[in-house]
Amino acid sequence: MKNKKHMLLTVFMLITVMAAWSQNVSGNLGETLNLSGQVNGLNGNLEVAYLGITGFIVEGQFNFTIGTPDDNNLRDIENAFRSILWQSEGTSFSDASARAVSLYLYIGNGASIVHATPGFRTAVEYFYVDRDVTINRDSAGNVNAYSLELKRGWNAIIREDWITFTLGDREDLLWEISQDM
Repeated sequence: MKNKKHMLLTVFMLITVMAAWSQNVSGNLGETLNLSGQVNGLNGNLEVAYLGITGFIVEGQFNFTIGTPDDNNLRDIENAFRSILWQSEGTSFSDASARAVSLYLYIGNGASIVHATPGFRTAVEYFYVDRDVTINRDSAGNVNAYSLELKRGWNAIIREDWITFTLGDREDLLWEISQDM
């Protein structure tokens, strides 16, 4: 009897861990986006702005919260997604009337901060959609095929080398300062 209880507890724990992992992999972060972490190579203080919301980097530690963007900040899904990919050739949307916006955290002088690896080979892009929508892309040029099932609210999209796109967030990445974006 004791072994049976132990086995049931082990199975329950495994199912719980798998459920938590699968939720994180979905990429959907809900209607409120809470971001925080260390900004690589920064020990000072900076102000971060986006869509009229201000956050702060204090002694290199970044904290920013944003809820549902106002309708006037949303664009059609194709134009909003282009800001992540920079091109939409071969891309289709399950609902072309969906509206969206991608997150861009300004710190001034043309710079921003990005949740990424040093050198930006891997980065997480945060993307808000006003309804569930699937974005499909055929393999074209140097971009791999993908299918991203975005849910209403904020979603995390991992891009690697600008050619691979998957849903999910990467807790292990730092916040990097980008002068190019």
